[in-house]
Amino acid sequence: LRFNQLIDSVGDVSTLTTASGSIVGALNEHDAELGTITSVAMGTTAGTVSGAIAELDDRLDSINGTQLVTPLVWATDMRVLDSARVDNNFSVGGDVSVTGNASVTGNLIVDGNVTFNGSTITLGNANTDNVVFTADVNSTIRPNTDNAYDLGAAGQEWRDLYIDGTGYIDTLSADAGTVTGNFEVQGITTLDSATVDGDLTVTGEFKTITTDGLTEGSTNLYYTTARADSDARHAVSVTDAGGDGSLSYNSGSGIFTYTGPSASEVRAHFSATAPITLTSGVIAANNATTTTKGVASFSSDNFAVASGVVTIKDDGVALGTKTVGNYVATITGTANEIEVSGSGTETATVTIGLPADVRIANNLVVDNNMTVTN
Repeated sequence: LRFNQLIDSVGDVSTLTTASGSIVGALNEHDAELGTITSVAMGTTAGTVSGAIAELDDRLDSINGTQLVTPLVWATDMRVLDSARVDNNFSVGGDVSVTGNASVTGNLIVDGNVTFNGSTITLGNANTDNVVFTADVNSTIRPNTDNAYDLGAAGQEWRDLYIDGTGYIDTLSADAGTVTGNFEVQGITTLDSATVDGDLTVTGEFKTITTDGLTEGSTNLYYTTARADSDARHAVSVTDAGGDGSLSYNSGSGIFTYTGPSASEVRAHFSATAPITLTSGVIAANNATTTTKGVASFSSDNFAVASGVVTIKDDGVALGTKTVGNYVATITGTANEIEVSGSGTETATVTIGLPADVRIANNLVVDNNMTVTN
Protein backbone atom coordinates (compact mmCIF):
# COMPACT_ATOMS: atom_id res chain seq x y z
CA LEU A 1 0.00 0.00 0.00
CA ARG A 2 1.39 3.39 -0.96
CA PHE A 3 0.06 6.57 0.56
CA ASN A 4 0.35 9.28 -2.04
CA GLN A 5 -0.49 11.79 0.66
CA LEU A 6 3.23 11.56 1.66
CA ILE A 7 4.32 12.99 -1.71
CA ASP A 8 4.04 16.59 -0.55
CA SER A 9 6.36 15.90 2.40
CA VAL A 10 8.84 13.29 1.14
CA GLY A 11 8.83 13.69 -2.66
CA ASP A 12 8.44 11.04 -5.36
CA VAL A 13 8.18 7.50 -3.91
CA SER A 14 7.11 5.67 -7.09
CA THR A 15 10.59 4.15 -7.53
CA LEU A 16 11.00 2.90 -4.00
CA THR A 17 11.46 -0.85 -3.61
CA THR A 18 11.53 -3.02 -0.52
CA ALA A 19 11.90 -6.67 0.41
CA SER A 20 9.54 -6.33 3.38
CA GLY A 21 6.10 -7.93 3.27
CA SER A 22 4.39 -5.51 5.64
CA ILE A 23 3.57 -1.82 5.56
CA VAL A 24 5.48 -1.06 8.71
CA GLY A 25 8.53 -3.05 7.60
CA ALA A 26 8.57 -1.38 4.20
CA LEU A 27 8.32 2.10 5.68
CA ASN A 28 11.00 1.40 8.26
CA GLU A 29 13.25 0.08 5.51
CA HIS A 30 12.86 3.33 3.56
CA ASP A 31 12.77 5.61 6.60
CA ALA A 32 16.16 7.10 5.83
CA GLU A 33 15.23 7.72 2.20
CA LEU A 34 11.79 9.23 2.90
CA GLY A 35 13.05 11.68 5.46
CA THR A 36 10.74 13.58 7.72
CA ILE A 37 7.05 14.40 7.39
CA THR A 38 4.77 16.83 9.08
CA SER A 39 2.68 15.37 11.85
CA VAL A 40 -0.44 17.03 10.50
CA ALA A 41 -0.18 15.07 7.23
CA MET A 42 -0.58 11.76 9.03
CA GLY A 43 -2.70 12.97 11.93
CA THR A 44 -0.03 11.90 14.46
CA THR A 45 2.60 13.54 16.72
CA ALA A 46 5.51 11.74 14.99
CA GLY A 47 7.83 13.64 12.67
CA THR A 48 8.99 10.63 10.66
CA VAL A 49 7.16 8.15 8.48
CA SER A 50 8.18 5.20 10.59
CA GLY A 51 7.19 6.99 13.76
CA ALA A 52 3.78 7.93 12.31
CA ILE A 53 3.21 4.38 11.13
CA ALA A 54 4.23 2.97 14.48
CA GLU A 55 1.81 5.35 16.18
CA LEU A 56 -0.94 4.24 13.82
CA ASP A 57 0.06 0.60 13.88
CA ASP A 58 -2.85 -0.54 16.01
CA ARG A 59 -5.34 1.10 13.67
CA LEU A 60 -3.65 -0.05 10.45
CA ASP A 61 -3.17 -3.66 11.50
CA SER A 62 -6.63 -3.91 13.02
CA ILE A 63 -9.08 -4.87 10.24
CA ASN A 64 -12.18 -4.08 12.26
CA GLY A 65 -12.71 -0.41 12.98
CA THR A 66 -9.81 1.00 10.93
CA GLN A 67 -9.79 4.79 11.18
CA LEU A 68 -7.52 7.21 9.38
CA VAL A 69 -7.84 10.71 10.73
CA THR A 70 -6.46 12.57 7.73
CA PRO A 71 -7.96 15.05 5.26
CA LEU A 72 -7.25 12.90 2.23
CA VAL A 73 -5.95 9.37 1.60
CA TRP A 74 -4.79 8.23 -1.83
CA ALA A 75 -4.36 4.54 -2.60
CA THR A 76 -3.71 2.71 -5.86
CA ASP A 77 -5.32 -0.43 -4.43
CA MET A 78 -7.35 -0.69 -1.21
CA ARG A 79 -9.12 -3.79 -0.02
CA VAL A 80 -11.60 -3.84 2.85
CA LEU A 81 -12.15 -7.37 4.12
CA ASP A 82 -14.92 -6.63 6.60
CA SER A 83 -16.39 -3.13 6.75
CA ALA A 84 -15.42 0.45 6.15
CA ARG A 85 -17.03 3.67 7.26
CA VAL A 86 -16.60 6.93 5.46
CA ASP A 87 -18.00 9.92 7.34
CA ASN A 88 -17.14 12.52 4.71
CA ASN A 89 -16.24 12.29 1.03
CA PHE A 90 -15.06 9.07 -0.60
CA SER A 91 -13.61 9.36 -4.10
CA VAL A 92 -12.54 6.37 -6.18
CA GLY A 93 -10.84 6.91 -9.49
CA GLY A 94 -11.02 3.27 -10.55
CA ASP A 95 -13.39 0.41 -9.84
CA VAL A 96 -15.02 -0.39 -6.50
CA SER A 97 -15.83 -4.03 -5.79
CA VAL A 98 -17.93 -4.92 -2.75
CA THR A 99 -18.39 -8.64 -2.11
CA GLY A 100 -20.54 -8.06 0.93
CA ASN A 101 -23.10 -5.38 1.66
CA ALA A 102 -22.67 -1.66 1.04
CA SER A 103 -24.61 0.79 3.20
CA VAL A 104 -24.77 4.51 2.45
CA THR A 105 -26.27 6.66 5.19
CA GLY A 106 -26.15 9.89 3.22
CA ASN A 107 -26.71 10.57 -0.46
CA LEU A 108 -25.23 8.43 -3.21
CA ILE A 109 -24.39 10.37 -6.37
CA VAL A 110 -23.22 8.49 -9.44
CA ASP A 111 -22.12 10.54 -12.46
CA GLY A 112 -21.71 7.60 -14.82
CA ASN A 113 -23.94 4.68 -15.70
CA VAL A 114 -25.37 2.45 -12.96
CA THR A 115 -25.99 -1.25 -13.50
CA PHE A 116 -27.72 -3.34 -10.82
CA ASN A 117 -27.12 -7.07 -11.27
CA GLY A 118 -29.28 -9.15 -9.02
CA SER A 119 -32.52 -11.10 -8.79
CA THR A 120 -34.32 -8.43 -6.74
CA ILE A 121 -33.72 -4.66 -6.55
CA THR A 122 -35.61 -2.91 -3.76
CA LEU A 123 -35.98 0.88 -3.69
CA GLY A 124 -37.04 2.17 -0.28
CA ASN A 125 -38.14 0.27 2.81
CA ALA A 126 -41.47 2.06 3.50
CA ASN A 127 -44.30 3.71 1.56
CA THR A 128 -43.09 7.05 2.92
CA ASP A 129 -39.97 6.80 0.72
CA ASN A 130 -40.12 8.36 -2.74
CA VAL A 131 -38.59 7.30 -6.05
CA VAL A 132 -38.20 10.35 -8.30
CA PHE A 133 -37.38 10.04 -12.02
CA THR A 134 -35.78 13.21 -13.38
CA ALA A 135 -34.50 11.43 -16.47
CA ASP A 136 -36.58 9.70 -19.17
CA VAL A 137 -37.15 5.93 -19.21
CA ASN A 138 -35.61 4.50 -22.35
CA SER A 139 -36.66 0.84 -22.14
CA THR A 140 -39.65 -1.44 -21.80
CA ILE A 141 -41.24 -1.74 -18.36
CA ARG A 142 -42.84 -5.11 -17.73
CA PRO A 143 -43.80 -7.01 -14.55
CA ASN A 144 -42.08 -10.27 -13.74
CA THR A 145 -45.38 -11.95 -12.74
CA ASP A 146 -48.41 -11.69 -15.03
CA ASN A 147 -51.64 -10.19 -13.66
CA ALA A 148 -50.27 -9.70 -10.12
CA TYR A 149 -49.37 -6.02 -9.60
CA ASP A 150 -51.24 -2.71 -9.93
CA LEU A 151 -50.24 0.66 -11.33
CA GLY A 152 -51.53 3.10 -8.75
CA ALA A 153 -54.24 2.52 -6.14
CA ALA A 154 -57.39 4.08 -4.75
CA GLY A 155 -56.40 7.49 -3.43
CA GLN A 156 -53.01 7.19 -5.16
CA GLU A 157 -53.98 7.48 -8.80
CA TRP A 158 -51.84 8.56 -11.73
CA ARG A 159 -53.12 11.64 -13.49
CA ASP A 160 -52.75 11.54 -17.29
CA LEU A 161 -51.79 8.53 -19.39
CA TYR A 162 -50.24 9.19 -22.80
CA ILE A 163 -50.09 6.18 -25.11
CA ASP A 164 -49.14 6.51 -28.77
CA GLY A 165 -49.61 2.83 -29.60
CA THR A 166 -52.27 0.32 -28.63
CA GLY A 167 -53.54 -0.17 -25.08
CA TYR A 168 -54.27 -3.83 -24.36
CA ILE A 169 -56.62 -3.83 -21.37
CA ASP A 170 -58.65 -6.83 -20.26
CA THR A 171 -61.24 -4.76 -18.37
CA LEU A 172 -61.47 -0.96 -18.47
CA SER A 173 -63.28 1.01 -15.76
CA ALA A 174 -63.15 4.80 -16.11
CA ASP A 175 -64.82 7.64 -14.19
CA ALA A 176 -64.92 9.71 -17.38
CA GLY A 177 -63.48 9.40 -20.86
CA THR A 178 -63.14 11.43 -24.05
CA VAL A 179 -62.42 9.64 -27.35
CA THR A 180 -61.51 11.94 -30.26
CA GLY A 181 -60.43 9.17 -32.65
CA ASN A 182 -61.45 5.56 -33.08
CA PHE A 183 -62.29 3.50 -30.02
CA GLU A 184 -62.44 -0.25 -30.58
CA VAL A 185 -63.56 -2.60 -27.83
CA GLN A 186 -63.45 -6.39 -28.24
CA GLY A 187 -64.10 -7.40 -24.65
CA ILE A 188 -66.08 -5.83 -21.80
CA THR A 189 -65.76 -2.11 -21.03
CA THR A 190 -67.38 -0.45 -18.01
CA LEU A 191 -67.66 3.34 -18.29
CA ASP A 192 -69.24 5.50 -15.60
CA SER A 193 -69.38 8.33 -18.14
CA ALA A 194 -67.96 8.87 -21.63
CA THR A 195 -67.97 11.62 -24.24
CA VAL A 196 -67.67 10.69 -27.93
CA ASP A 197 -66.96 13.58 -30.29
CA GLY A 198 -67.38 11.48 -33.45
CA ASP A 199 -69.67 8.64 -34.42
CA LEU A 200 -70.22 5.56 -32.27
CA THR A 201 -70.66 2.38 -34.29
CA VAL A 202 -71.77 -0.81 -32.55
CA THR A 203 -71.66 -3.95 -34.68
CA GLY A 204 -72.99 -6.20 -31.93
CA GLU A 205 -75.86 -5.53 -29.58
CA PHE A 206 -76.28 -3.78 -26.25
CA LYS A 207 -76.78 -6.40 -23.55
CA THR A 208 -77.46 -4.28 -20.48
CA ILE A 209 -78.06 -0.62 -21.24
CA THR A 210 -80.81 1.79 -20.25
CA THR A 211 -81.86 5.21 -21.42
CA ASP A 212 -81.88 6.67 -17.90
CA GLY A 213 -78.64 8.54 -18.52
CA LEU A 214 -79.05 9.08 -22.28
CA THR A 215 -80.28 12.55 -23.17
CA GLU A 216 -83.28 12.57 -25.47
CA GLY A 217 -83.03 14.35 -28.80
CA SER A 218 -85.56 16.67 -30.39
CA THR A 219 -86.58 14.47 -33.34
CA ASN A 220 -86.40 10.82 -32.30
CA LEU A 221 -88.15 10.80 -28.95
CA TYR A 222 -88.31 8.03 -26.40
CA TYR A 223 -91.36 5.83 -26.05
CA THR A 224 -92.79 6.45 -22.60
CA THR A 225 -95.95 5.31 -20.86
CA ALA A 226 -97.07 8.90 -20.40
CA ARG A 227 -96.72 9.61 -24.12
CA ALA A 228 -98.50 6.42 -25.05
CA ASP A 229 -101.37 7.42 -22.74
CA SER A 230 -101.52 10.98 -24.01
CA ASP A 231 -99.74 12.10 -27.18
CA ALA A 232 -99.88 8.79 -29.06
CA ARG A 233 -103.56 8.24 -28.27
CA HIS A 234 -104.57 11.75 -29.22
CA ALA A 235 -102.69 11.44 -32.51
CA VAL A 236 -105.12 8.72 -33.63
CA SER A 237 -108.70 9.38 -34.78
CA VAL A 238 -111.45 7.43 -36.54
CA THR A 239 -114.30 8.47 -38.83
CA ASP A 240 -117.60 6.58 -38.96
CA ALA A 241 -118.66 6.94 -42.60
CA GLY A 242 -122.16 5.64 -41.94
CA GLY A 243 -123.87 2.40 -42.85
CA ASP A 244 -125.02 -0.32 -40.57
CA GLY A 245 -123.38 -0.58 -37.15
CA SER A 246 -121.03 2.01 -35.65
CA LEU A 247 -117.26 2.61 -35.20
CA SER A 248 -115.87 4.85 -32.46
CA TYR A 249 -112.50 5.65 -30.78
CA ASN A 250 -111.84 6.76 -27.21
CA SER A 251 -108.70 8.96 -27.17
CA GLY A 252 -108.58 8.74 -23.38
CA SER A 253 -108.28 4.96 -23.27
CA GLY A 254 -107.00 4.33 -26.80
CA ILE A 255 -109.71 1.72 -27.43
CA PHE A 256 -111.46 1.27 -30.77
CA THR A 257 -115.08 0.10 -30.48
CA TYR A 258 -117.03 -1.44 -33.36
CA THR A 259 -120.71 -2.22 -32.89
CA GLY A 260 -122.26 -4.50 -35.46
CA PRO A 261 -125.60 -3.73 -37.20
CA SER A 262 -128.80 -4.20 -35.28
CA ALA A 263 -131.50 -6.69 -36.26
CA SER A 264 -133.70 -3.96 -37.62
CA GLU A 265 -130.85 -2.61 -39.76
CA VAL A 266 -130.21 -6.03 -41.23
CA ARG A 267 -133.93 -6.70 -41.90
CA ALA A 268 -134.20 -3.38 -43.68
CA HIS A 269 -132.07 -4.82 -46.48
CA PHE A 270 -134.48 -7.70 -47.20
CA SER A 271 -138.02 -7.83 -48.69
CA ALA A 272 -140.37 -10.64 -49.84
CA THR A 273 -143.28 -11.08 -52.25
CA ALA A 274 -145.97 -13.76 -52.32
CA PRO A 275 -145.83 -16.58 -51.74
CA ILE A 276 -142.73 -15.70 -49.63
CA THR A 277 -143.32 -13.76 -46.43
CA LEU A 278 -140.83 -11.93 -44.15
CA THR A 279 -142.14 -11.22 -40.67
CA SER A 280 -139.79 -10.06 -37.82
CA GLY A 281 -136.85 -11.59 -39.63
CA VAL A 282 -138.58 -14.90 -40.21
CA ILE A 283 -138.81 -16.01 -43.84
CA ALA A 284 -141.73 -18.32 -44.72
CA ALA A 285 -143.52 -19.67 -47.83
CA ASN A 286 -147.34 -20.08 -48.02
CA ASN A 287 -148.99 -23.15 -49.50
CA ALA A 288 -150.40 -22.69 -52.92
CA THR A 289 -154.15 -22.47 -53.44
CA THR A 290 -156.33 -22.28 -56.51
CA THR A 291 -156.08 -18.51 -56.34
CA THR A 292 -152.71 -17.90 -54.66
CA LYS A 293 -149.20 -18.88 -55.57
CA GLY A 294 -147.40 -20.90 -52.98
CA VAL A 295 -145.63 -24.09 -52.20
CA ALA A 296 -147.12 -27.12 -53.99
CA SER A 297 -146.33 -30.75 -53.47
CA PHE A 298 -146.34 -33.52 -56.08
CA SER A 299 -147.85 -36.92 -55.60
CA SER A 300 -145.23 -39.56 -55.75
CA ASP A 301 -147.77 -41.84 -57.54
CA ASN A 302 -147.83 -39.63 -60.57
CA PHE A 303 -144.61 -37.55 -60.45
CA ALA A 304 -140.94 -38.06 -59.84
CA VAL A 305 -138.57 -35.35 -58.51
CA ALA A 306 -134.77 -35.59 -58.76
CA SER A 307 -132.27 -32.71 -58.36
CA GLY A 308 -135.11 -30.22 -58.53
CA VAL A 309 -136.46 -31.62 -61.83
CA VAL A 310 -140.14 -32.78 -61.86
CA THR A 311 -141.17 -35.50 -64.36
CA ILE A 312 -144.51 -37.27 -64.97
CA LYS A 313 -144.36 -40.94 -64.39
CA ASP A 314 -145.63 -43.40 -67.02
CA ASP A 315 -149.43 -43.55 -66.85
CA GLY A 316 -149.16 -40.76 -64.32
CA VAL A 317 -151.99 -38.74 -65.94
CA ALA A 318 -155.43 -40.27 -66.27
CA LEU A 319 -157.44 -38.91 -69.24
CA GLY A 320 -161.08 -38.18 -68.92
CA THR A 321 -162.20 -36.53 -65.77
CA LYS A 322 -158.93 -34.65 -65.28
CA THR A 323 -158.54 -33.33 -68.86
CA VAL A 324 -160.36 -30.97 -71.18
CA GLY A 325 -160.64 -30.73 -75.02
CA ASN A 326 -161.30 -33.41 -77.75
CA TYR A 327 -159.79 -36.81 -77.15
CA VAL A 328 -160.65 -40.50 -77.90
CA ALA A 329 -161.50 -42.30 -74.74
CA THR A 330 -162.09 -45.86 -76.20
CA ILE A 331 -161.71 -47.59 -79.61
CA THR A 332 -163.79 -50.73 -80.16
CA GLY A 333 -164.72 -52.84 -83.16
CA THR A 334 -167.81 -54.94 -84.17
CA ALA A 335 -167.92 -58.60 -84.96
CA ASN A 336 -167.48 -59.41 -88.66
CA GLU A 337 -167.29 -55.72 -89.40
CA ILE A 338 -164.16 -53.94 -87.98
CA GLU A 339 -161.38 -55.41 -85.85
CA VAL A 340 -159.38 -53.30 -83.30
CA SER A 341 -156.19 -54.58 -81.69
CA GLY A 342 -154.12 -52.82 -78.97
CA SER A 343 -154.89 -51.14 -75.58
CA GLY A 344 -155.52 -47.61 -74.49
CA THR A 345 -152.19 -47.18 -72.72
CA GLU A 346 -150.05 -44.11 -73.33
CA THR A 347 -147.51 -45.70 -75.66
CA ALA A 348 -149.64 -48.58 -77.12
CA THR A 349 -150.27 -49.02 -80.87
CA VAL A 350 -153.89 -49.37 -82.05
CA THR A 351 -154.58 -51.34 -85.26
CA ILE A 352 -157.92 -51.11 -87.13
CA GLY A 353 -158.72 -53.60 -89.96
CA LEU A 354 -161.43 -55.79 -91.62
CA PRO A 355 -161.87 -59.41 -90.71
CA ALA A 356 -161.63 -62.24 -93.24
CA ASP A 357 -165.38 -62.40 -93.53
CA VAL A 358 -167.26 -59.13 -93.68
CA ARG A 359 -170.89 -59.01 -93.11
CA ILE A 360 -172.93 -56.04 -94.34
CA ALA A 361 -176.30 -55.93 -92.73
CA ASN A 362 -177.70 -53.13 -94.83
CA ASN A 363 -176.97 -51.65 -98.27
CA LEU A 364 -173.52 -51.44 -99.78
CA VAL A 365 -173.03 -48.48 -102.04
CA VAL A 366 -169.92 -48.31 -104.22
CA ASP A 367 -169.33 -45.12 -106.14
CA ASN A 368 -166.53 -46.40 -108.29
CA ASN A 369 -165.27 -49.78 -109.43
CA MET A 370 -165.36 -52.73 -107.05
CA THR A 371 -163.62 -56.03 -107.63
CA VAL A 372 -164.65 -59.12 -105.76
CA THR A 373 -162.32 -62.15 -105.81
CA ASN A 374 -163.55 -65.55 -104.77
